[in-house]
Amino acid sequence: MSINIVGKYVSEDERYTLDITESYPQQSRFEGTFTVKNTPKGEVVYKINNDGSAGWFYTSDQRHAGIGFMVSYCAEQTTHRDFVLFDCWAGYISSENVLFMSGSRSHTKNYGGYDLFTFGNVRFNKKKC
Repeated sequence: MSINIVGKYVSEDERYTLDITESYPQQSRFEGTFTVKNTPKGEVVYKINNDGSAGWFYTSDQRHAGIGFMVSYCAEQTTHRDFVLFDCWAGYISSENVLFMSGSRSHTKNYGGYDLFTFGNVRFNKKKC
């Protein structure tokens, strides 16, 4: 059985939710949202667009795939941004509805300060609709 990546994946600690709303297998891309509860600014919802910043590729048996995405968050105004967040995540997804990912985050402050974070292996489970 091949992978259907569309769905909502919630980490076991419930800090992260990857909601894949659209999949484009011919382009190996997807879109949706990534919600994180543990940023320096509290809960943030990142938008994942079909612009090449998120992708996945099957192995030959189409039961396993590599998956990854890069997202950013900042204030809408370009002249008064007090912070910028970047998250980059990569991992593995299987036809058994399990997703393992590891990620990193940068938090840049307007006065030049920064925080860097890394996240070990995080297990996500696909929620039934």
